[in-house]
Amino acid sequence: MANEVFKPGDVCLYSFGEENSSRAIVEIVRDLHDPRGVAEIKFLKVFVADTGNGLFDYLCRTGKTMNASFKYLQRWRGEG
Repeated sequence: MANEVFKPGDVCLYSFGEENSSRAIVEIVRDLHDPRGVAEIKFLKVFVADTGNGLFDYLCRTGKTMNASFKYLQRWRGEG
C-alpha cells in the first residue's frame, strides 16, 4: 500500500500481484531513505519463489538481506 508507513521490525507480505507469483513473509531491517521508497528486508518464510534462481529461498535460509520497493510490501496480518 503506497501510503502505508513502514519501519524497521515490521513484518510484511512481499508479493508482486499479477506480475509474478512469488510470495514471502519478510521483516523490514531498515528504511534506506531512498526517494523511490526502498527498504532492506530479511526473508522469514517463502511461500512461492518464482525467481527462477532460488534467490528468495537462499536469502531465507542464510538470513542475508536484499533491498525491496515499499510498493510490493503489505503489512502482514497472518493469513495465508
